[in-house]
Amino acid sequence: MKVSRKTKPQGVALFIVMIAIFVLSVMAAIFAASMKVETKLAANAEHEEQSLWLGRSGVELARYVLAQEASVPYDSLNEIWAGGPGSLQESNSPLAGISLDNYQVGDGSVSVKIIDLDRKLNINTASPAELQQALNLMGVGADSIAVISDSILDWISPGENPRLAGAKSDYYQNLQPPYYCKDAPMDVLSELLLVRGIWDHPEIYWGVSATNH
Repeated sequence: MKVSRKTKPQGVALFIVMIAIFVLSVMAAIFAASMKVETKLAANAEHEEQSLWLGRSGVELARYVLAQEASVPYDSLNEIWAGGPGSLQESNSPLAGISLDNYQVGDGSVSVKIIDLDRKLNINTASPAELQQALNLMGVGADSIAVISDSILDWISPGENPRLAGAKSDYYQNLQPPYYCKDAPMDVLSELLLVRGIWDHPEIYWGVSATNH
């Protein structure tokens, strides 16, 4: 009499081992990626703190330079604060040899640019003639200069009656979306984008194509 035995499937153990190796490999890859992200986040946090203190150092450097140059009886673009080589009165001052470009602070560097605002036109106190001259120098069309100038003056001035070519709230309320004329000085220059003549031609404000500012 012959007795037959059931044979176990061949290769099952090898298949299970391969699956286990694959799962462990995937888990190791996920862990490695997670550690890489955590390392990058930690580095970014450290760099953010360094950038903050570099920025503060730049502000303090600018204040120091301006304080040292307060003794100079005039302002000019030749002075160190403006990026110039410095006047004769500064040659023996503590500012001698100081550069505002790539000034080394610890392991980093900071570049400082100081702009004298006295050379700029204060739009809140500008006269109609000054506004029209500025718009003319900007190359604004003659047919738009009066509209923009009067509208700016209406925007920063109280009252309900617009100037000849200006605009008040009754004009802005018909826009989409509607809004009110401020009737007060501008807090930021970007308010010009709300003013008649500029809101519909924003390239006047940006100086380039309105879709590529």
